[in-house]
Amino acid sequence: MRQLMTRSWTRLGAAVLLLGLLATLGLPAGASAPRVLDPIGGGYSTTTENAFVQTVIDHATGSTVRILIVPSAYAHTSLGYAQQHVDSLQAKCVSLLGNSSTFTGGCDTELVPLWTRDDAQDPSIAAMIAAPETDGIFILGGDQDAAMEILAGTPAEDAMAADYQRGVIVSGTSAGTAVESRTMLADYANGGGPSTALQQDKVDIWWDDDGDLLRGLSFGSTNTILDQHFYQRGRFGRSLNVAAQSVDHYGGNGRLGVGVDYATSVHLTNDTVLDDVTGDSSVALIDFSQASFDWLGPQQTLSARDVLTQIMPPGPYAYDAAARQLSINGVVQPASLPAAWDAGLLQAPGPGTLMLGGDLLAGGSGLADFVSQARATGSHTIVLVAAGFFSTGDASSTANAYASALKKLGWSTKGDQIVILNFEDASGWSRVAPGVVAGAAGVILVGGDQSQMARPLADATFRNLVQRAIDTAPLVLTDRAMTPVMGDYYLANADPTDQNLESQSIAAFSSDYADVQPGLGYVHAAFEPRLTEDQRWGRLYGLAQAEPQTIVFGISEETALSLSGNMATVAGERSVVALDGRAAQFATGDNGAIAAFNVWLNLYAPGETVTGP
Repeated sequence: MRQLMTRSWTRLGAAVLLLGLLATLGLPAGASAPRVLDPIGGGYSTTTENAFVQTVIDHATGSTVRILIVPSAYAHTSLGYAQQHVDSLQAKCVSLLGNSSTFTGGCDTELVPLWTRDDAQDPSIAAMIAAPETDGIFILGGDQDAAMEILAGTPAEDAMAADYQRGVIVSGTSAGTAVESRTMLADYANGGGPSTALQQDKVDIWWDDDGDLLRGLSFGSTNTILDQHFYQRGRFGRSLNVAAQSVDHYGGNGRLGVGVDYATSVHLTNDTVLDDVTGDSSVALIDFSQASFDWLGPQQTLSARDVLTQIMPPGPYAYDAAARQLSINGVVQPASLPAAWDAGLLQAPGPGTLMLGGDLLAGGSGLADFVSQARATGSHTIVLVAAGFFSTGDASSTANAYASALKKLGWSTKGDQIVILNFEDASGWSRVAPGVVAGAAGVILVGGDQSQMARPLADATFRNLVQRAIDTAPLVLTDRAMTPVMGDYYLANADPTDQNLESQSIAAFSSDYADVQPGLGYVHAAFEPRLTEDQRWGRLYGLAQAEPQTIVFGISEETALSLSGNMATVAGERSVVALDGRAAQFATGDNGAIAAFNVWLNLYAPGETVTGP
């Protein structure tokens, strides 16, 4: 947390200045006008910038369309870079105006020299912002903390607030979006990131009622908490966290989490109506008004039931953030909870324990739990099968890494052995008999990449070996790409990589993304591993859109969903998320993105029993 800022001018002085600005604008104090925020989730795309400029034109009142660019989030002076955006918006404004007979003065796009807190205290800069000719304000991206350390409690902020109240369109991208909610998501905290975002202390929240200046803009939304680069940077967990904490903090329904993706924008009118989504992707809405939740375990991980989510792309959609109501073509769509899950949904398919791993080689206690349970059987053999890799070498390397981890965890006493079977080694695999698992303490089935799993699934020897393991082994662990194929359906898209993680995280929210294939059907659900580390939230929604009657479970890395008899528990370090689309409406937005309404999430923390809502 940054050091608290102190006011360098009095509240009385601020009030006097604000009243003066309102008088200059010809508005009485307390005057009401349609107020529009236009948050953009990141980037400077032509589509979202054109949409902002067109909105400014539509609301402009004088003979000239005047747009101000605020660079405060840069945290440093970068005049040339800022000027590029001034020139870009000016060109877009000129193009959109064309030969307008209404705006005879054309376009006037100016950079406001707001680089430091001293600048924000300068009355001349405040006057520049408050000029009645101003029609739009655009806040550049960068660092939202820096932006608010410059702006909060200054004449410049009060001038922007006065503009907003009289109908000036206020937009921003990235950090410029974060500041548009009065309670502001500042960043991750305590070394947090997407993989740990469901732990309570991993998010840095600047609450608007703490009595200091660590907050978003004074006129920012009080019904929502905005997040940006939403799918691109895997921030679903972060907004789930802050929406839950807002219930703890404010009581009642808390505040609506609103995640705006990269190159995408949405209008928020009068801090109530969210509509007119524009751009490449969609906006996610997270509603805890019907949820029950708690923070569990030493990491205070979020456990929640009945979290309502909406995925809103461009189209005839609107959402009332105050009433928590979705409308399609102007018709309110009531949200209804789906029926309870079938009692046997997560029943173990055999007499032993089935551990569905999200990637236990990544760390945590999951593999240690496996070794402990295997040791209790009295057998000294673990069979490890690697399948669905791009090459024999990849399969061998991964199998050896698991074997090494098992030995470090104690599978190295006298008589212990690890039998490695490599599906990708054709000559070796041809000599494998399914009976090799007989008498084993445990069987580990590791999948390489989900796009490669069709080959082992089509192989009779592989299918028979899996069946024999389920029927006879006291302990079976599936991990990585093997876990998805244990369900009724699985996503056959290639796994994200370090090189394409952000683009794939966005693409997964497109209606044409999901390549859904039938799985082995040992568990009547669907599964997606490495949920949080690989930012696979969109893959959950894509599976649900394709098979809406199937509950989809996202299993985080370092975590397993352990099935024993009729009991399912979360083993390891992180979370399991269940997405229930059985009562949902799915469609395709005007830009090809998934539209998903009335989708419910249930979140389970380590050690929890996984049951339906």
